[in-house]
Amino acid sequence: MKFKDFNFYNKSIDKDLKEFSTLMEYAFPDENERDTFEKICHYLMKNKQQNNQYHVLIAYDNEKILGGSIFTYLNNSSSGVVEFIVVSPDIRQKGIGKAIYEEILNILKLNAPCFMFLLKLTNLNIGMKPTELIFISGLQMASRCWI
Repeated sequence: MKFKDFNFYNKSIDKDLKEFSTLMEYAFPDENERDTFEKICHYLMKNKQQNNQYHVLIAYDNEKILGGSIFTYLNNSSSGVVEFIVVSPDIRQKGIGKAIYEEILNILKLNAPCFMFLLKLTNLNIGMKPTELIFISGLQMASRCWI
């Protein structure tokens, strides 16, 4: 599995972003609960104007998109917010979501060696469970999860 981290926009990534958006639409059918293709492109374009870094991370097996995430690094508070993690329905329960999550942590650690990490996952099929504050090797992680 390979990852691509998109934190800027140009036309050459439209195909990947559209395919990722289709997966997001399937996982989050309500447009008010997800970032649309247009919103994703808009936020990526604004990265150059802002202090914060909006990221779209996509996991691939060869050229096939397995899943991905949308997350943001907030410079002022030195924190990260995971907005979505999504895995293609036909390959769930194989550790892909965990691998995506670990790659997010790696990317955010590059942005700030010690940061507060707010995790917000939404999966409407299962319900809502809050998680607790966790400390992992100098990484302060505050999680609010809907799983």
